[in-house]
Formats: sequence, structure tokens, C-alpha cells
Amino acid sequence: MKSKLEQEAMSAQARLHRLQLSTTAHHWLHEHYLIGSPHPPISRAVFMLELRKTTSTLMALQPKIKEALDQQKTLIASAEQRLKWAAGANPALSEVMSAFESCVTSHKEKLTAEQNFATFVANMCSSVLQHEALRTPTTEALTNDSAFARLVEECEKSYYLGAKNKVNITPAEEGLVALLPPRKNIDMDWINKAGELISGIY
Repeated sequence: MKSKLEQEAMSAQARLHRLQLSTTAHHWLHEHYLIGSPHPPISRAVFMLELRKTTSTLMALQPKIKEALDQQKTLIASAEQRLKWAAGANPALSEVMSAFESCVTSHKEKLTAEQNFATFVANMCSSVLQHEALRTPTTEALTNDSAFARLVEECEKSYYLGAKNKVNITPAEEGLVALLPPRKNIDMDWINKAGELISGIY
């Protein structure tokens, strides 16, 4: 009876965890429309902090895994060489050598698969962290948003100005602008600097 109750309790906890993940994912996906709703079961800040720590640890382990694999490769090559020498003197060891090579191949395939999976997970986590950093209203994200909005506004002004004032630009004028790209409006200060550059060239 006790074992059955424990199994039911574990099953209920598993269902609760799945529901918490689903609720959190739904809340994070629609958080801009759920501003006044209760907070999700899993805190975004805590989750992102844990994800950042785990990703950093995983990324730091990548070179160590490669180093361990290189060391293992050297040891395996040495063991294989010794087995070949021993099999030359004792043919009965051929089966041992074949079993060893089969075991090494299987183990290598598993390690390679785990290494590839770890790299995939680390890259995926890095992408998530980068995406969240841009969509979360942090100082950096707000600064980038403001810069992008200003760029769009400047492009819009340039478009309307060009559509309103049909002006043909000569190749000489294009070369002058390419020589000294104006940071702001073209004024007398810019003209004087451009004149100094031309005088220095010619």
C-alpha cells in the first residue's frame, strides 16, 4: 500500500512539474499581454541565471573533454601496439585484441556522440541567452532599440527628402561624399574640410 502511494505521489509530482513548465512557457511567450497576471511558477531571472552558469560550465568543459580524448587516444594506441606484439608471440591473444578494438570503437562512438550533443546544447543555450538579452528590457537592449529606431527615422527622412527634391548628383559629387562622408548636414565646416582634403591630394 505504501509503495503504491509513493508511486502515485511521484507521478503527481511529475505531472505538476510538467504543468509548471507549460504554464511558465505560456506566460513567457505572452508576457506582454499578461502584465497583470500572477507570476509564473518558474522565475525568468532565476532560470536565466542558472542557464548562464550551466552554459559557462559546459563551454569551459569542452577543451578539457578534447584534451582527455587526446590522452585516451594515445593510451589506446600504446595498448594496441602492446597487444599486437603479444599476439605475434601468442596467437591466442588475437581474440583479446579483436575484443579490445571492438570495445574501443564502441566507446569512442559514444564519447563522440556525447561531445557533439554537448556542443549542440552549449550553442543552443548561447543563442537563447543572446535572444533573451535582446528582448528583455535591459539597459543594453533599450539602447540598441533606441539606436535602431533613430536609424529607421533617419532612413525615412532621407527617403522623403529624396522623393521631394529630385536632384541629380554628378560623379564628382559622389566622389566628394565618399572622400569625406558627412556625419551631419553638409555645411560650410564640411565644405572647408573637403577643400583641405582635395588641396592635400592635388
